[in-house]
Amino acid sequence: MKLIKRDSSQMVFEDKNPMSLRIFILVWAAGFAGIPLFMLFMEIKDLGMIRLNCDRQRWNQVNCQISKSQFFGYAPGETNKIKSVISARHFVNESRDSDGDRMVDHKVILLTKNGEVVYGEGGVYINGVKGNFEDSIFIANTINQFLSSREFKLNSSKNLQLGFPQIFMLAFWNTFILSGVGSLYAVFQRTTLILDKNQSLVIRRSSTLIGLSTKSYPLASARKVEVQDFTNSYNNAYFIPVILLTTGEKFTLDKVEHRDAAKIMANQIRHFLYLPTED
Repeated sequence: MKLIKRDSSQMVFEDKNPMSLRIFILVWAAGFAGIPLFMLFMEIKDLGMIRLNCDRQRWNQVNCQISKSQFFGYAPGETNKIKSVISARHFVNESRDSDGDRMVDHKVILLTKNGEVVYGEGGVYINGVKGNFEDSIFIANTINQFLSSREFKLNSSKNLQLGFPQIFMLAFWNTFILSGVGSLYAVFQRTTLILDKNQSLVIRRSSTLIGLSTKSYPLASARKVEVQDFTNSYNNAYFIPVILLTTGEKFTLDKVEHRDAAKIMANQIRHFLYLPTED
């Protein structure tokens, strides 16, 4: 923590990351966590239920309705009504993107008296795939079975449960999201320490992305200020002034490379707290 204010009644120390670092991490996290967050949203969006309803109005006319819910069935999705259905089949449309990677789009082709109707999921490709193979097969087979039967009504549904591929992708995207969110949480964290004579308190305030917490101690509990010596991995010494409370809490200030500078800061705090200074 760095001393940012000092007068006869208060000493205020603050520990926060510079604005340039905050902006850099914010921009970095927007891409590192933002894109996986969008992909996670798309994965969850497709989890729901397919409902298939067909009515045989005459022996030679069958009308069908395909509807799909989203977000585990809590949100309605699109509904497609197809009249005069004769047959259905699963169709795979394969293509290449601008990088030459394979793209697969699963669709259902419904042959009607007025021509072919294509049923397919909109949205974006996820890992090179749009639509679902099993869902398309379910729709095509269920319609064909109804058409070949003598039933007058079809009411069928299929739950789009979480399978291993979906669980794997959710865990995969969450890794990036948690890393990005964790970086944002760390870089936007700020700690303020106030030695306040007017209130006779030591006040510690921690500000994070999720809120502000404050903890107070009696000013009289700050009974010791010392300079602690450390050595980094390059065998270079550095020194940190530390405020010790009788409660066991300790507050470390910014490290300095010279012992004399650390002693000057420690003595300034001792003088403010009416503690004996040290040479």
